[in-house]
Amino acid sequence: MHFRSLTEQFDSATAHGRFALQMHGAMAEYFLDLNHERTVEGLKAALARGRKGGRPKKLSDADLEAARAMLAAGTISVADIAKRLGVNRDTFYSYFPRARANSSTAQK
Repeated sequence: MHFRSLTEQFDSATAHGRFALQMHGAMAEYFLDLNHERTVEGLKAALARGRKGGRPKKLSDADLEAARAMLAAGTISVADIAKRLGVNRDTFYSYFPRARANSSTAQK
């Protein structure tokens, strides 16, 4: 591949041009790696301070207990349980994956 700048008198066909391109590439790679290292160090430091990050959980422990009780009763549908807890069915299934399997086998 050949690159020639018309305004900066830069040509990748020359030794000087190839060297400049390689230096720019090396510097870009260095700064990407440096950014990655700093990000990982920052995440480790935050974890050491007790900060985990990520999205907060939608359901509390009390909500989970109530949902378990309603599921165990077997008289309330998953859609109704999710509605009572104020979450979507998909969110409910992320907490209770077996409920999805049980509801799909019950429909057959």
